[in-house]
Amino acid sequence: GYATGKSAFGAALLFLCLQTFISTALAEESSMKTQPIREIEVNGLRSVDESEILYLLDLKKGTALDAKQLRIGIKRAFLKGIFQDIVVEGLDAQHDRIRVIVKEKNIIKSIDITGAAHFSSNFIIKSLSIKKGDRLNYGKLENSVATLQDILNRKGFPDSSVSYSVDEPRSNKVDVNITIAEGVPLLISEIRISGG
Repeated sequence: GYATGKSAFGAALLFLCLQTFISTALAEESSMKTQPIREIEVNGLRSVDESEILYLLDLKKGTALDAKQLRIGIKRAFLKGIFQDIVVEGLDAQHDRIRVIVKEKNIIKSIDITGAAHFSSNFIIKSLSIKKGDRLNYGKLENSVATLQDILNRKGFPDSSVSYSVDEPRSNKVDVNITIAEGVPLLISEIRISGG
């Protein structure tokens, strides 16, 4: 499975790579005029058409590469919520041949629950903010697990712990495994009623 902190590291690395590419493109743009784009190659798409990603990135054959518009386009493409990574690279010094490589977020195929003796799988799945068919977002998954742990604590299981793992993707679908260690529950040993 994937390590929990991988998504934060990956996002930081992606940001640095994008900043480096954009800074280089801006420097090159100021030092030389790029040629009109004559060829665009797109790799890694599954869910959207090539024309849609090119529209989002504001890349068109016959127009020169504009680093500022490309930066805006990359942000716009990430707002769709389906991309994990987008790389735009020039295949030559004139930037008239462009390659776009995208990696889409995987789709949650199933959510499997283990270790819950006092809570139904239905209750646990309803307590999560992710569901089958969603795009896998590690930040959202981590928040879901933390929220579930808080719910179990408030339900009388203060020693409970919740963890998750994600199986390696098959095609673009993944299984999410939620493991619960309930611990010893708090039990009511006595009820005292005083007054009227």
